[in-house]
Amino acid sequence: MFPAILLPNASSVELEAVEVDQESAELVLTLHTTAQQAICPFCHQISHQVHSHYTRTLSDLPCVVLPVHWVLQVRRFFCRNGACARKIFTERLPTLVAPWARRTQRLRDVQSAIGIAVGGRLGVWLLKVLRMTTSVDTLLRLIRKTPVSDCPTPRVLGVDDWAKHKGLTYGTLLVDLERHQPVEVLPDRLAATLADWLRAHPGIEIISRDRAGAYAEAAVQGAPNALQVADRWHLLKNLSDVLSRVLEQHRRALQQLTHPVSTTEPLANPSHELNGLSPLSPAAAARARQRREQRYQRYQQVCTLRQQGWTLDAIAQTTGLCRKTLRRWLRAEHFPELRRRRRPSQLDPYKPYLLQRWNEGCWTAAQLEREIRLQGYAGELTIVRDFVRQLRRAQGLPPGRRTLALQQLAPEYPSRLTPLRAACLALGRPERWRDDERALVERMRQLDPEIDAALELTQTFAYMIRQRQSHALDLWLDQAEQSASAPLRAFAAGIRRDYAAVKAALTVEWSNGQVEGQVNRLKFIKRQMYGRANFDLLRQRVLCAFRD
Repeated sequence: MFPAILLPNASSVELEAVEVDQESAELVLTLHTTAQQAICPFCHQISHQVHSHYTRTLSDLPCVVLPVHWVLQVRRFFCRNGACARKIFTERLPTLVAPWARRTQRLRDVQSAIGIAVGGRLGVWLLKVLRMTTSVDTLLRLIRKTPVSDCPTPRVLGVDDWAKHKGLTYGTLLVDLERHQPVEVLPDRLAATLADWLRAHPGIEIISRDRAGAYAEAAVQGAPNALQVADRWHLLKNLSDVLSRVLEQHRRALQQLTHPVSTTEPLANPSHELNGLSPLSPAAAARARQRREQRYQRYQQVCTLRQQGWTLDAIAQTTGLCRKTLRRWLRAEHFPELRRRRRPSQLDPYKPYLLQRWNEGCWTAAQLEREIRLQGYAGELTIVRDFVRQLRRAQGLPPGRRTLALQQLAPEYPSRLTPLRAACLALGRPERWRDDERALVERMRQLDPEIDAALELTQTFAYMIRQRQSHALDLWLDQAEQSASAPLRAFAAGIRRDYAAVKAALTVEWSNGQVEGQVNRLKFIKRQMYGRANFDLLRQRVLCAFRD
């Protein structure tokens, strides 16, 4: 006999029979209710008089590998309250099943939890494996109907935006930094929306945010007594952008330098190539030259329109280019060339050795692969074969030819420094620089007095942020406001406007670090839902999953 202890509430129902349906491979339980009375759901009066019986068929949690179905006999009662609009009602079993439902409450809870955790289509697949089959639409309805538990008003709130459609529409994620849980997902990043939410949840003492002006305005309107804290990572990111704009004005001088790379570790520069090795086929190289010519013509058109007095908006509307690209082109001293990006390869640390062996006459990919595997190479033979194929192509040799090379190939240093790469290097932690990187930064300082002054100011600010030296902020602002560099003066003016939040960033421990992690989790959920990531469904999954 099926043990009654496995029923969700043995005091409400009594088991009559257990059968195994051989055709459908299901376990069928026949049950009936045991209560002697029922409460009218409309007038809440107790009734003892039974009107009739009827049968409900319900799905329940599986037993071992068999789906379980209930054949539950329930009763209708007379309501003897003359003032009640209902004369007959059906007894309710709130701990077992909801009215009109076709599944038990515990099955519904399990299906909802799986849907919230892994999504619709993947949840349907997982439930099928667990013998709790349902449809995608039903699972999504269960997710939407899952109640979001109320969270207490956070004392420390983290605010950040997330992209619905990158570059077009954005939302806002609010996180309780003390409880490490999201508390709300807003449909936009407007100041009025966040201010309304803050007014509806009084008691917030600290608000950690990025440098967005809309969030600062919302905090002033919705929580004027809260302490605003600018995120330290965003301050360093803004500083890196400023230094990149300064170095962009000296791109030609930077191209005199090369970025050093150690051959004893994987290459950090993805554009590392070898002399004479072109990864592009002749047809691809021809297409690249054609695209470069088209881009150069657009660059000349932009410069010409600017010289004629056109505004950025007018140039953007005419050429179809975004304002960010136009600013970068107009700030450049000459046409900014595109550099083809390539991911670092597992073979990069071993290319100098392979090139040496190639020049010595070893042309067999399998032999080369065996030699570098003894040195620690953990990649596939196909990567070595592709590299050998590039060597043959560079020397004009047909496949399979074993004669000695007519020329010696030598490794080349990576491409010249770009403003962005130079800014990232200069703002790195000095204690982590290698000797060659430290020497490169010193050579950058010697290129131009403006570069030297900009590096001095930006490195001082980065050190001040990392060491939380709030007492040095005023002196740094005075120096930056007297700088000869316009981007640095503009950055200092922005710090002045957001002075209190930046000062707090150097004083308190709170930051937006964990908010960025929650945004990353939100993006994962959004991509997991493919085309069905509607805002209400996304909000349910973000707020309900893994909540205490």
